[in-house]
Amino acid sequence: MSEYNPNIRNKRKRVPHKKINCMKCKFFFITWEKQNPYACKIFGFKGRMMPSVQVRLTTGVECPSFELKNRG
Repeated sequence: MSEYNPNIRNKRKRVPHKKINCMKCKFFFITWEKQNPYACKIFGFKGRMMPSVQVRLTTGVECPSFELKNRG
């Protein structure tokens, strides 16, 4: 085991998170509810925040279910 050395600090680098745009996800939809306008089909919830933001705040990681909408 190594001894504790107060001169060495554990420097963790912050990794910038990749911002997910729910509007481009095929599971995102807008509801008719005024109080909960944004929803996600995969996670099955509605809310005032974008689903990707809610997932990041709850789990601490970016949304693992993001899939780009098929255009055309």
